Amino acid sequence: MNENIFSQHQLSTWNDCARRYYFQYVKNINWAEPSEHNIIGNNLHNLMYYHLNGQKTDHLLKDAGPKITELWQVCQNLEILKNKALATEYKFLTRLANSNYWLQGRVDAIFYDKARNKYIIADWKTGKNLPKNFDNNFQCLFYLYSIHKSQRSLHLNFFEKDLEFQFIKVAEEPEIKTVGYSKKQAVKYEQTMLNVINSIVNTEDFVRNPGQKCKSCKFEIICE
Repeated sequence: MNENIFSQHQLSTWNDCARRYYFQYVKNINWAEPSEHNIIGNNLHNLMYYHLNGQKTDHLLKDAGPKITELWQVCQNLEILKNKALATEYKFLTRLANSNYWLQGRVDAIFYDKARNKYIIADWKTGKNLPKNFDNNFQCLFYLYSIHKSQRSLHLNFFEKDLEFQFIKVAEEPEIKTVGYSKKQAVKYEQTMLNVINSIVNTEDFVRNPGQKCKSCKFEIICE
């Protein structure tokens, strides 16, 4: 792992529990088996990627199963697809402020809503519930900041206020949560991420943070 490059999952993991971060990103322990939820999510992401790039999806649906087929029908009727897709599965690597740290990740898609002059970062969700506390969600702040900083690589030119993040829950009854962006938030997000990364880099003791999330943590059996 490059010690100067960080993902949003790293920052979120650290924020949840430093000990979990230690197991996953320092010791590189990973034995998770793919769950049914992950399989469905991966299939829908692939279908959306092909669809937005004008490619046929028949071969992906051939053995997909009824659940994925049902959710794919929902996806095709999403309001956001009426907008122009500027990028799909877009990978970014951008510098954090004037530091020696870099942010890397991948967003599901970026759309342009011409009627509102909004650039929309879309994140497909297939889980039961959308995240809570959207304005303080690391995924939101990480992607909003990074995509605004990456606009030159995307051959775009826009202000912070023109950018928004959408959590899009793909279900029988779709749910959408939107988070806006501003210059004030950009400054706040930048400092928040710098603080978290500095804490990670300078720590010598990865302390456990006991709580409700311990029950679903894959490292619980080895955590002291």
